[in-house]
Amino acid sequence: MSSRFIDTSILYPLYDRNDPDAEAAEALFSRVARSNERPHLTINVLGELFTNLTRRRVKGGTPLFRHADARVRVVHLAAA
Repeated sequence: MSSRFIDTSILYPLYDRNDPDAEAAEALFSRVARSNERPHLTINVLGELFTNLTRRRVKGGTPLFRHADARVRVVHLAAA
């Protein structure tokens, strides 16, 4: 079984459906999931994902997830 490196630029749009790259990220992640490849995530990528999920995208806006909710999602990815 081979592994494929998955970056934050692929993971973040899976959670933010308003991201212009959401469809492409979904297609790539689905293709990796169906293949014989195992997604490879680094601790740095998981940290970047957590930061992006909990950061305000627009000044005065709300983050995509609260810290506790983002933590659950990142831990789930790390355990997969």
